[in-house]
Formats: sequence, structure tokens, C-alpha cells
Amino acid sequence: MKKVAVLMSGGVDSTFAAIILKDMGFEVTGVTLNLTGKVPKRAREMAQLLGIKHTVLDLKAEFYEKVISTFVNWYLSGITPNPCSLCNRFIKFGIAFERILAELNVDFVATGHYLGKTEYKGYPVIKEGKDKRKEQSYFLALVKSKTLPRLLFPLEDREKREAIETVYSRTGVKYDSRGSQEVCFLEGKSVGAFIRETMKKESIKRGDIIYVGKRVGKHSGIFEYTIGQRRFGLSMGKPLYVIEIDAKNNTVIIGEEELLYKEDIKIGNLNLFVPIQLWEKPTGKIRYRSEKVEIVDIKREGDLYTIKFQKAVRAPTPGQVLAIYEGEYLIGGGIILR
Repeated sequence: MKKVAVLMSGGVDSTFAAIILKDMGFEVTGVTLNLTGKVPKRAREMAQLLGIKHTVLDLKAEFYEKVISTFVNWYLSGITPNPCSLCNRFIKFGIAFERILAELNVDFVATGHYLGKTEYKGYPVIKEGKDKRKEQSYFLALVKSKTLPRLLFPLEDREKREAIETVYSRTGVKYDSRGSQEVCFLEGKSVGAFIRETMKKESIKRGDIIYVGKRVGKHSGIFEYTIGQRRFGLSMGKPLYVIEIDAKNNTVIIGEEELLYKEDIKIGNLNLFVPIQLWEKPTGKIRYRSEKVEIVDIKREGDLYTIKFQKAVRAPTPGQVLAIYEGEYLIGGGIILR
């Protein structure tokens, strides 16, 4: 009997994944990651109701170093990180993945992501899931390809509605369809409030808000802002947006919406599932809910890549992820630098 460890958060999706794998004949162990010191009790309860083993993996120090510290430092540097993508690369499919395989002696690690895996042009790749409202491949664009052979994604062809109904019928526990949309460690706080609680007051500096080269106001910390943001505490008589965050000069630059649109971007930390020379008609997504836009040119400059789109994309933001696809296949990803 094959053994699989399912990352269980206590939510409906990971519980559904455990049910599917158990019904397929796997020996299932639920693994809950202790990332912030607050382990969800629901995860152990669901494992007990399903009659599977359960264990907790303590990764608080690693999570703080790789995700929370990066999150805070990037915001203080005028960069807007994607913490879920960082967690997937370094924690869930990085440190946790390696420890689970080594310590639990399992054949596979599984998650409740709505996506799948397959082969494309001879390489293992992630494939978009059936439920497009919950499809999550974007967040795995930075995961190392070498992990894919040992990963299982049982929700590839499933839908959220089915997850809620199945878990209720098997455990008697009722979930709603919303799920958690927030960054886990923020615990309902705004980014600004979290950073203020984390940092020393003397490290937070006020600075200028600039419009057409002139100071029009003051900001209380550049970490309160991100590219494309419309609300910035000033009434300018017309719609204006944050178009740049200048960490070096501690300024926030605002301007008209058309200035947000860019036809090309620079990315670093390029992560490949399929070699670039095999790409035919790549498309890119610059954020989770954005549309895919055709990529018409890629130029390499050392470790950096300039990506040119067929049409301008709105508000590409340093620190966010560019996920690269061919059709429904995720073939690569990188971090937007500018």
C-alpha cells in the first residue's frame, strides 16, 4: 500500500483531499504545519473523524525567516511580496516537503490545491484545475520542478461545491464556500498594522508623496502603498494612482492611470518547468486574478529576463509573481523586479 502525507490545515479542501486519497487505497497521514505558533485544532479533529494518523511539523523559525521576515523587509523596501508563493516555494514544497519524505517514510506528499500535474513536452508540469473560480496554479509558479514527481493533487478535477458536500457527508462538519482569503499570519490585520507591530518605531519614516515632480503630501511609511493603489489620503480633484514607490528617496509617486500600463517587465529568479527553447506560445499572468497576456519576446541579461507582452498589462508590481503558461500548462514563473 502506497503511503501519502496530506498537508492538512483544517479547511475543507485539504480534508477532501485526504478523503479522496483514502478512498483510492492510500495509507494517509495528515500533516499540519505549525508556522506561527497557532496550530488549528480542526485539522486534528478532521483526521480523527476520517480515521487517519495525524502529526504536527514545527516550522515556526523557518517560516519566520523565509516568509515573514521577507514580507516585512520587502515592504520596507518598496516591494510588494506574494507571501503565499514564497511559502509554497520555501516552506510547503521546500523544507516541509523534504522533512516529510525523510521523517515519515511516505511515497508522496499531497495538498488540497485546485490544480493537477501532468507531462508537457516530456517534462512534469502543473496543470490548471477544473474549478476556475478556485484554480490556484498561479501560486505554485515558483515551486521547484524536482518536487513534482512526489506530489499529488487530488482536487484537479473536483469543484468546491463537491468538497463541501463530501466532507459534510463523511464527517458531519459543515463548511461554507468562502474559505480563507487572507494572508495567514496577518490574522485579520492590515499590512501596515502588522508591519508597525513588527518593526521598531524609529525604523518607520514619513516621506513625501510626489505628483508631476512636486510634493503634494506626506506618507506615513512606504509599506502602506502598492503600485496601482488609488486611495492614498489626498484629494486631488481627479483619479490618481500610485505609479511608483521610490524606497531610496522614501517617496511615493502618484499619477494618471495610463502610467500604470507597461508592455514589458523585468523578472528575476526564473523558475522553469519546461526549458525556454521549447516554449511556443507562452502567456503570462502578473497577478492571481489577472488575464493571461501573450508573451511576444524574451531577452536574457545575466540572471534577469525582459518579458515583452503583446499588449500592455496594468500595474505590474515589483515583488509579485509572473506565472507563465502554454494553454492550461504552467511552464515557468519568476518575480517581477520592475
